[in-house]
Amino acid sequence: MYILAFLVKALLSTTFVIAQKALAIVSPVFLIGFRMTGAGLLLLGTLALFSRKQFNLKRTDLLTFAKISFFHIYLAFIAEFWGLQYISGPKVALLFNFGPFITAILSYFMLRERLIWQQILGLIISFAGFLLIIFEHVPAEKIAGELFSISLPEIAILVSATSSVYAWLTIQKLGTKNYSPIFINGMGMLGGGLLALITVPLFETYPSLNLPEIGKLSLWVGLLILISNVFCYNMYAWLLKRYSATFLSITGLTIPVFAALWEWLFLGKTMSLNFYCSLVIISTGLILFYLGESKRLARLTALITESAG
Repeated sequence: MYILAFLVKALLSTTFVIAQKALAIVSPVFLIGFRMTGAGLLLLGTLALFSRKQFNLKRTDLLTFAKISFFHIYLAFIAEFWGLQYISGPKVALLFNFGPFITAILSYFMLRERLIWQQILGLIISFAGFLLIIFEHVPAEKIAGELFSISLPEIAILVSATSSVYAWLTIQKLGTKNYSPIFINGMGMLGGGLLALITVPLFETYPSLNLPEIGKLSLWVGLLILISNVFCYNMYAWLLKRYSATFLSITGLTIPVFAALWEWLFLGKTMSLNFYCSLVIISTGLILFYLGESKRLARLTALITESAG
């Protein structure tokens, strides 16, 4: 059954190739608006049909939902898809493994969580791996520009990862208020998608598509929604009930490998040796970090049990 977790990551990694296909037709802001508005309507429509009682948005939580729409959907996905125009899918997936650094920093300030030495060592090792890949640029990245030897597309991916982590911490706070995960994500996707559609003229122009292009775009966006927003989201929730969050986080390290495989099979692109060296170093550090997280949680649980006794 463990293989199911890896199969979900393998399927999720195909979205990088699919997204590149869609980006060949329309620009990032319109694509995110089209995709997320559709996904939000699908989730909320399903909820309305089968569990209408869960539509219970409180006025006091409007600002929190606005934050989720902006940081979880609008900023995170637009920055990611803009960067994906210049960076390969595998490298984007690898840069997203920077998330634990951001989570550790934000959790310290937002949730007052502290790290143990094993986690700190793991992050230091992973950071060395990130330095190895972040300064390796392909010509397309240099065309987009750079800042302090870091390309602007790489900065966009790191902004996306930061925005996503902040959004998940915000969503975590809503979890104590009895909101359905489908309702939270549906509202976030719909709000972020509509915001993207409204702000298209600020960054690009609305596309003028012929019938074949509309058909292709609908196909790619439909696959993105089906694979990422519907199937993988629900499967991840199902897997969390059967396996530890640490194990699932470690399986996520295979996403760059699968993404590299799909790009080679469907786009004929190959990754450099530098990419795989960086992947090994980052994975080693993050495995150490996640194992330290398990140890930290075990100690915390033991302390709580002792206090209760």
